[in-house]
Amino acid sequence: MPTPSLIMKKSVIIMIIIAILIIITLILISNPKEQTVGGERDKHGCLGAAGYSWNETEQECVREWLSEDSRFQVTNFQQCLDASYPVQESYPRQCSTPSNRTFTE
Repeated sequence: MPTPSLIMKKSVIIMIIIAILIIITLILISNPKEQTVGGERDKHGCLGAAGYSWNETEQECVREWLSEDSRFQVTNFQQCLDASYPVQESYPRQCSTPSNRTFTE
């Protein structure tokens, strides 16, 4: 049967280990490292490492190298319609891009 002093020593060691773990956890929580996953963003917030760049016409970050994506070539009502942007049922109809450019039919 363990002696009371042996039980006391084990209890102290366990409490010290728990205290150390709590201190380490508090240090890690209080000093989070802010790191952008995937690299740095440009002045518009575009993530270049993921292939995004700022499109002045669309006023958003886009992957322009995806040439089959017709939404980046929107310059008139029909192209806006073809890109599946919302159409207002007014007369004449109007199509709006996410960057709030509006094209009238």
